[in-house]
Amino acid sequence: MEPFVDHAAQVLARSPAPALPVDELLRVLLADAPGSIVREDVLIHALQASPDRFRLVRAEPGRQSLKGVLAESSSPTQGPSLPSGPWVIGLGPEHTADRGRLLARLRASLVYLGRRLDEGSASALVRWLGLLAECRRVGERIRQAPV
Repeated sequence: MEPFVDHAAQVLARSPAPALPVDELLRVLLADAPGSIVREDVLIHALQASPDRFRLVRAEPGRQSLKGVLAESSSPTQGPSLPSGPWVIGLGPEHTADRGRLLARLRASLVYLGRRLDEGSASALVRWLGLLAECRRVGERIRQAPV
């Protein structure tokens, strides 16, 4: 297996939400390993080769309803925007590890819903992306809360 696939699983596991846009995931991978060269198409192909660990969900940028949901969310590495490529959902057990009951349950629920997500349904994508944005906000608050 490609080492960047394992690294992608680690990045998704430590993310506040169990999914990231592929372009954001690629930026984090390249920032974590200076000098490495991985193209987006190679990363997508490698992730698709591990369907037990990852699912790619294509959110078409032309859908107005998706733009509204994503405008409300912000990522830790960039401002709110509609990603140009698919979202990567981490499906392995490391993506639902215990980080406190609330966050663990939210992440497990999003992974479960992501496995069964109908990419052809704009309303299903909007609901899932809204839940994902909320999970990211809750995850960031939990990480920032004093122990």
